[in-house]
Amino acid sequence: MVSLYPNNSNMLELNELIAYPMDDERLTSIISMDELKELGLLLKHTSPDSPVVSYNCKARLNNEIHSINIICRSVWNSRSEFCGAIGKAADLGIA
Repeated sequence: MVSLYPNNSNMLELNELIAYPMDDERLTSIISMDELKELGLLLKHTSPDSPVVSYNCKARLNNEIHSINIICRSVWNSRSEFCGAIGKAADLGIA
């Protein structure tokens, strides 16, 4: 599941809540399926002791390809079970 701030969802023309990101055609038109899978793999390899990942990828913004940096922090419960992640993306400019 992906949750976006209202300003960001409006700018990207995405829903604020995306239950199945890999199945969302609009999201995968912005960030490729391969890039989303790679980010997912990085998150799966986090741990409570090492919860942060940084990922650079390409995204289509305003019909131009941009480099973006996504930083995510995985969230774990008291039994050290993965619960999800929170993060942000920064536009690094036109690729």
